[in-house]
Amino acid sequence: FVLAGFQFEIDSVHTMGLFGFAYVLSRSVGRLLGGYMGGRLGGAAPVVATHIGWCLLPQAGVALGLGLIVAERFPEYGNDVLSIVIGTTVIFEIIGPIATRLSLRHAGEIPDPPRED
Repeated sequence: FVLAGFQFEIDSVHTMGLFGFAYVLSRSVGRLLGGYMGGRLGGAAPVVATHIGWCLLPQAGVALGLGLIVAERFPEYGNDVLSIVIGTTVIFEIIGPIATRLSLRHAGEIPDPPRED
């Protein structure tokens, strides 16, 4: 995370646009489908398999590592790739924990918070 942060250029965020949207969409779909398929193949209860993908959204370490490798091997694309990966990582790290909590609650893995009446 520190190495990626050092190479992040805030001025390059404007390049995210359509590529950033496509990255967020494909990463999300991959996590949701992969979590569901893994849960079903692993014998998890259907309600757990349905919600497990949402709990995987905030995981970003591999994406940052791959972004750093791309930046090293293809310097002409490095800043753009890192800007997309780091910018979308920030999005996933904000939205991901919320989605995780809601999914765990819907799957019945954590109780609803007590209501104060």
